[in-house]
Amino acid sequence: MSNDVEIRARIDGAIARVFEMQDSAGAFGIWGPSDGDIWLTSYVTDFLTRAKEAGYAVRQQPFNRALDRLQNFVSYAQDFEKGGEGRAYALYALARNGRAPIGELRYYVDTKLDAFATPLAQAQLAAALSMLGDQPRAERAMAAALELMDEQDEAESRRDYGTGVRDGAAVLTLVAESGVAKPVLPRLLDVLAKAYGKKTYTSTQEQALDAVGGARARRRSQDA
Repeated sequence: MSNDVEIRARIDGAIARVFEMQDSAGAFGIWGPSDGDIWLTSYVTDFLTRAKEAGYAVRQQPFNRALDRLQNFVSYAQDFEKGGEGRAYALYALARNGRAPIGELRYYVDTKLDAFATPLAQAQLAAALSMLGDQPRAERAMAAALELMDEQDEAESRRDYGTGVRDGAAVLTLVAESGVAKPVLPRLLDVLAKAYGKKTYTSTQEQALDAVGGARARRRSQDA
């Protein structure tokens, strides 16, 4: 029981702390409410969404500002040739809150899926479409994400704070949550466990997503 109290206190403290990093337009910065980054804003909004879903108190007004910022970004973002990490994450966070433009998601999967540079970005599009009920496109996007995981160069510099292991753990989480491409869960678990075991140092994102994704994937595999 005391452990549960400690966990709740830590999460409540984290919620309060991230809101201190939010600017007036709804974006979040790393060191304070300035230089808001769209991928980071999506990441924080995802955290806040999951906290709300788990029953934690999240102030509605600043939370709405974060969603508005993501929606404005998606609505006015310029076209791109390669990248799209922040855009995909914004669409996923919006979909989880019932605010994603399904037309934008379908357009990206139909015409620009290969332009999204990471497996995580493609998997986020897949999970968003699954939440909106478009299973054929969700399956197509997830298949592309899984193929890209096999090709990704771990040495590449990343703009989204990520690594191959982080992406693998995040994709595993999205597959487990959405049920898209569920038959690949055992293989993903095995690949991720081997890659994680080879690392001498792991980031906080790798640790968190490995714990969450692995637990959910094992439950979904057992239920199959």
